[in-house]
Amino acid sequence: MIRVVFDTNVLLDIFWFKDARVAEIARDLNRNIKWVVCHQTAREFEGVLARPLFLAEEMKAHDFASRALEGAEYFDQEIGLFPFCKDSEDDKFFNLAIACKAEFFITRDKLCLKARKKAARAGFTVLTPEAFLAARPS
Repeated sequence: MIRVVFDTNVLLDIFWFKDARVAEIARDLNRNIKWVVCHQTAREFEGVLARPLFLAEEMKAHDFASRALEGAEYFDQEIGLFPFCKDSEDDKFFNLAIACKAEFFITRDKLCLKARKKAARAGFTVLTPEAFLAARPS
C-alpha cells in the first residue's frame, strides 16, 4: 500500500468537490493508498471548513470532516518543525511526510511543488494529483 500525505486542497477536491480529476485517487483510498494525517493537518481541515463557503452547508462540512478523518491513519507522534516551504504554514505536511515515512505528498499548491528537491532529499516525492496518478505503479 502506498503511504501518502494529502494537502488540504486535494482533500477538498476528493471529499467536498468530488472533482473528477481525483476520482481514481478517491476510489483507491484505503485499498491501494493509505493516507496519513496528524493533529496539525487535522486542525487545518477544521479551519478550512470554518470558512464562510463551508459554513453555508454546515451539515455537509461536518460530514466531510468526519469522512476525511475517519478514513485516514492518524499519526499521533510529534512531527518535526523543519522549514521546507516558503509558506511556513505548509511545513507541517512536509514534516508529517518525513515522520510517517510517506512516499508521496500530493498537493496543488505552487509553493509546495517548488520544494520538490528538498522533499526528495528527505525521502519522499511531491506531486500534483495528476502526476501521482501517472507515476504510481498499477
